[in-house]
Amino acid sequence: MNSFTTIALLFGLVVAATAQVPTCDKSHYADVNACPLHSNPICGSDGVTYGNYCFFCVQQVQHNIFLTGTHGTCQKPTAKPWGGW
Repeated sequence: MNSFTTIALLFGLVVAATAQVPTCDKSHYADVNACPLHSNPICGSDGVTYGNYCFFCVQQVQHNIFLTGTHGTCQKPTAKPWGGW
């Protein structure tokens, strides 16, 4: 594999890893008890790492706030009882 291909692949991985998560359809995320327990961390713009997309959306619905998020854990995790680590 040549160096250009290697650099292009690495760039693609970095862009994919930092991609924004889609906005929540707030009509579907009213109850934290309905969230699956699988781990797929979302770093919210509030600095909290949420366990998955569902927990990320429930937080917004229950507190009437708007957050943006990226896939993965936040650099400085803040523990929250609603799926944050």
